[in-house]
This record gives sequence, structure tokens and C-alpha cells, in this order.
Amino acid sequence: MSRRYYHSKLSFVTYSKIKTSRFKGGTFDIPLPRLDEQSFCPTLSVLSLLKASQLMPPKSPLLSTIHNGSRQPYTAQMFSTTLKHLLKTAGYEPQHFSIHSFRRGAATFAAASGISEDVIRAQGTWRSSCYKRYIDRDVEQRQQFANQVKEAVFPHPLLTRFWEFWGFVAVPRPGFTFGINDANKE
Repeated sequence: MSRRYYHSKLSFVTYSKIKTSRFKGGTFDIPLPRLDEQSFCPTLSVLSLLKASQLMPPKSPLLSTIHNGSRQPYTAQMFSTTLKHLLKTAGYEPQHFSIHSFRRGAATFAAASGISEDVIRAQGTWRSSCYKRYIDRDVEQRQQFANQVKEAVFPHPLLTRFWEFWGFVAVPRPGFTFGINDANKE
């Protein structure tokens, strides 16, 4: 990670080395907005990091640690170890998390926020549709889908109330096969 540009309302973190071959040898900018009303602001955090990094030698990595008396880059493995330690300390089972959890979480959050799939794919540096595997569809989104299917297949209000009462969701197939909505089960 290197520093490149910051402004009072927005900062960019520039990565010069990225795992995906598409960016090897190039750079990738991640925009971070300023969130004055929030308890955590990415831009102010980056500015604090940049201010602290002025005390370090010019060629040292922006994220680094002291190991055996010399400054070393703070690696993904180090971050993973720290993350698992913090999760365990907080009472979570660390084996259920990885640094990829952030990638999945960001993709899921973006999709739930209505961000277009093209933007999600580009921001995550995915070339194919494999990014869709990272997006978790929550119960609310699945229920919304089921309601849209129900309204498309059974637009009559009386029939719709009947299906809601019995907790059924229609599956649009010839012969009308029906499935029970698990959300209404006890």
C-alpha cells in the first residue's frame, strides 16, 4: 500500500501490489469518503496514518511493524493472525472468519445497498461473474424475491391473501408445484 492522494472530503489508498494478475506491476486506487458524522471515518484514519508515517524512513511501507529491530511490511498473514486473536478475545470462533470475510462483507453490503453489479465487480477487481459467490443473500432479500414471484404469479388480492395466510410461496412451473415458506414455520 502506498500513499497517493488525499483531500479534505476524500482520500485514495493506492495499492501497488495486488494478488490478481490484472494489476501486477500496476496500481489500484480505493476511494475512501470522509464521514464526519460517524464515529469512524476512513479518510481521517488514513490522514492520521500518513501523519504518523512521516516519522518513518521515506521508503518504508505505510503499514509496517518492527520485527527483530527492523521495520517490516505488515503482511496479510500478520493481519490474519491479529484478526483471529481479536475475534477469539471477543468471544467469537476465529475459524469461521478469514481476511476474505472482509471481501465477502463488502460485496454483500454493496449489493444490499443497491450498488450495480458492474461497480461491485470492478471495485473487487473481479473479471468474471465469480464475484456473485461472495454476495450473501439474506433472509429479507430472499423473502422480497419470494413476494415478487408471488405477485407476478398470483396478482389477484384474494388469492394473494390465501397464500400469505397459509405461508406458501408459489414456484412458477408448469403444473404448479408449491413450496412452503420456511420463515413461517415454528
